[in-house]
Amino acid sequence: MEKLYVNAKAKDGSLLSELMEVFINDEIYNSKFPITSDRKRWYKQTEEGQKEMSEIIEKIRNEGKEEGRLETLYSLVKQGILSLTEGAVQANMAEESFQNNMNKMFPI
Repeated sequence: MEKLYVNAKAKDGSLLSELMEVFINDEIYNSKFPITSDRKRWYKQTEEGQKEMSEIIEKIRNEGKEEGRLETLYSLVKQGILSLTEGAVQANMAEESFQNNMNKMFPI
């Protein structure tokens, strides 16, 4: 996976700069990016779009909480405070899956 960082406020005339303007300016519609412009308008200006965006945000929050919870369980097992079995039970995972995920997060 490649990461690309952009300054969304830079206006250098590039296509990327124009696309970023669609994201940061609520009033912009750019015909070069009709799908993105229409989708953003739908999320911002319709009741259905706002409801869906709220659900997406809630899902992301819950996933973040779960990731933090799992990270804490992995850390407690690594420190010997919880057994591998208890950590897996608390995470509602098979021990092997729990251990594999823990080892990815905290390599030996």
